[in-house]
Amino acid sequence: QDGEEAELESSYVFAGGSGCDVVLYDLRMTGDFSCQEVQRFRPRPLRGKSNSVSVSGIDLSKDKRELLISYENDQIYTFPIFPNASSAAGPSLSDINAATAHDMEEDGESSNRHRPVPELAAYGGHLNRLTFLKMAKYAGPRDEYICTGSDSGHAWIYEKKTGSVVSFLKADNSTCNGIVPHPTLPYFITYGIDSTAKLWRASNPVDDNVDDTDLGRFAYSQKRKYQKSMIVDQWKSAMRRKAIDLDDEDLSYFPDEIPEAEEDTEESFFGGIGLLFVRARFGTMQGVPYIGNDMKKLPLTLTQNYAACARACSSGDDEPVRSGLLGLKRRVSLIKLRHHADALGLAFDCGMPWILKHKEHLLLKRSREERNATRKTNLSYGSLADLIPDNPSSWLPFDKYLSNSPQVGGMVFNKHDYEKFYRERYADESIISVGRSKSVNVISQVSSTPT
Repeated sequence: QDGEEAELESSYVFAGGSGCDVVLYDLRMTGDFSCQEVQRFRPRPLRGKSNSVSVSGIDLSKDKRELLISYENDQIYTFPIFPNASSAAGPSLSDINAATAHDMEEDGESSNRHRPVPELAAYGGHLNRLTFLKMAKYAGPRDEYICTGSDSGHAWIYEKKTGSVVSFLKADNSTCNGIVPHPTLPYFITYGIDSTAKLWRASNPVDDNVDDTDLGRFAYSQKRKYQKSMIVDQWKSAMRRKAIDLDDEDLSYFPDEIPEAEEDTEESFFGGIGLLFVRARFGTMQGVPYIGNDMKKLPLTLTQNYAACARACSSGDDEPVRSGLLGLKRRVSLIKLRHHADALGLAFDCGMPWILKHKEHLLLKRSREERNATRKTNLSYGSLADLIPDNPSSWLPFDKYLSNSPQVGGMVFNKHDYEKFYRERYADESIISVGRSKSVNVISQVSSTPT
């Protein structure tokens, strides 16, 4: 078996370039490239759009069962490698030969029209447009995370199972081109347009005075100054801005999706790409650039990125994300809702992220002393007001009780094509889906729970 695995590793190569296809080749086969082709990977949202995207990065999972592809002018996709392999450990030579034989014509010659393998899942909220070859890499001891750079200079770390962003780092003054994780230790390096690479370490908060528990985050959120919604406080100014008219009847543009600094967004992504590089490279920005954890600005960056794509779609310009606004809006909404849930120490369900709930153990297992302390500080964890998402655009289009034609929300896996593969690697049978009716009952219990 060891000899077979060594032969597989030395005889197969993944290759991609201009266009959306990545192909697995068998170098042992003689003849042209069509004879060497074993599998062809192509995301469904990019079919018919090969002329507008190119592959900017490829990575393999540690067990060689998943392929990760990052695209310039689009997002990140994962693909199963031989999902119907006879063993969960991976494909054997017979599996690979059977897959190749499936695409042979009756006359025995290799077919040039291999059926493309569709994606398992899509990840993104970042933009990959200003520079070429932004890498995307698996990270974590079991590839639990996906990390990449972005045009905004941030390093994005996505949780593979939920599609949400768990770390958002300002890693470059201009554009972060990539992030390279250590294979076993919690270290990684970021690089970009700046003249320095940065070494990072995943750790607990370095400040002993910071309480990063769920209740600690909730207590911190209650100390922040209350800000009125843009719908109430800045409606007139928002209406005076340049309108975004989307032709897609399935999409609606909400006032809270208009970024506060829209002029900077337009200049950065459309009219001032060259100026962006000049400012970053020659130090025209005031003060020392910030490098570090930038999680607070994640919602604003997501809003700016989505507004840039919607503006391009409305004006007929080249879209920064070619797979379309519908999928981008779903991913952006999911990430915002995860950010809101984490900030308040609430439970998060990537299937229905707009249904926010308190964590039962924080209410049922706290001691009497903790509850008394909470009363003294006027904190009420799990109150009804906190269970309403901050941004209406993140939940109204997806809730079937509030939308006539709700969109598909949450994290979407291609279970239709890969149900067995998904259950083996992603499904957690210990988590039981909770319907909306039960969620409402839980909320009603919160109001009667002593806090």
